[in-house]
Amino acid sequence: MKRLLGLIFLLSSFYSIFVLAEEVPTPDADSSIKPKTIFMVVWRGCEEACEGFQSYIKDSGVPANIIVRDANRKKSKLNDFVEEAKALNPDLVVTWGTSVSKEVIGTIAEFGTSTKLGAIPVLFMIVADPIGADIVTSYARSGRDSVTGIRNRIPDEVQIRAMRD
Repeated sequence: MKRLLGLIFLLSSFYSIFVLAEEVPTPDADSSIKPKTIFMVVWRGCEEACEGFQSYIKDSGVPANIIVRDANRKKSKLNDFVEEAKALNPDLVVTWGTSVSKEVIGTIAEFGTSTKLGAIPVLFMIVADPIGADIVTSYARSGRDSVTGIRNRIPDEVQIRAMRD
């Protein structure tokens, strides 16, 4: 159930990032459209959320090449992925989990309104407490122009209401 809710929240957040598939020309319709490059950094392999993200992009009709890098639970790999992302300059970097997001994006204490990736837009996912992790300043506004994301925790009041029901 948690994974399903997380995927629903994840997919709903992508709606605000990408336009509806009907509005996006597909590569077949216009071969001059350059595919977007999405650089995704995951912590422990490409699991359900990673697969769901890839499936959503494919099904949406957004022409995109997704590059997935797996840290395999090794924090030491993350800086190399940051450098690779900077060199590639993708259209979007997607981070999975708190550890990956903090290391790839950097904290507000370290970078203020910027990130380790400079102007490259970043979408974080599967982060339980992005405010506590110092990735964003609030849930209403990230405080960083190139950072957005979703957390994988249902608000306490929603959980309590569900228990009461």
